[in-house]
Amino acid sequence: MIINHYKLGEENGYTLYPYFDDFNNLVTYKKIQYLSNGKRDKSITAHFDSNKNKYPIPLFGLHQLYNCKNKFAGIVEGEKTASFMRYYRPQIMWYATGGSNMLNTDKLKPLLNKHIILYPDVGMFGKWSEILDRAKTQYRNINIDISTECELYHEQGFINEGDDIADYYIKVYRWSHKHQKIERQQIII
Repeated sequence: MIINHYKLGEENGYTLYPYFDDFNNLVTYKKIQYLSNGKRDKSITAHFDSNKNKYPIPLFGLHQLYNCKNKFAGIVEGEKTASFMRYYRPQIMWYATGGSNMLNTDKLKPLLNKHIILYPDVGMFGKWSEILDRAKTQYRNINIDISTECELYHEQGFINEGDDIADYYIKVYRWSHKHQKIERQQIII
C-alpha cells in the first residue's frame, strides 16, 4: 500500500523516492541506502538525480494532492518518515521536504487549501518556526501550525536528538494480530 501510494522503487540496494510536481510530472528522485536496522547509511550520501533542468525540488508526496480528500497535510523532513507516518496516522496526508534545510515557503504554496502541520525533527523546532512565521506573512490565509510532539517525546526520553516522529511511533506502536489494529505497547525507558 505505502510503496504504491508513494510510488517507491529500488535500484541496486538503494531505495528510490520519486518527487512529482503538483501536475504529477516526475521532477527528480532521491536515492538512499539503508542499513539492516532501518537507519540511513550515513557513510553513503543520499543524492538526487543530476538533471539540473528539473529543479526546484517540490515536496515529496505532492502527486497525491488532488486525489486526496484529507484536510490535514503533515510535513516532515524525511521521505521514509512520511511513508511510515502514512501507515501510523493515515488521517493526515504526509509530505517530506527531503532534508532539514529544504523546507521553504514556496514548497507550501500547493497546500494552501489544506490545514498544514509541520513536524520538525528533534532540534529543528526553532528553525521550522521561523519558516512558519514567514509563511504566515507571505500567505495571508494560510492555515498552518507546528507540532511540538518530537520535542516532548525527546524530553520524555522516548527519542534522541535528531530523531523524528516516526522514530517514536516505531518504538511505541505495533500491529496486533489478535485485535487487527495498531496498538500502543508498554515500553520501558
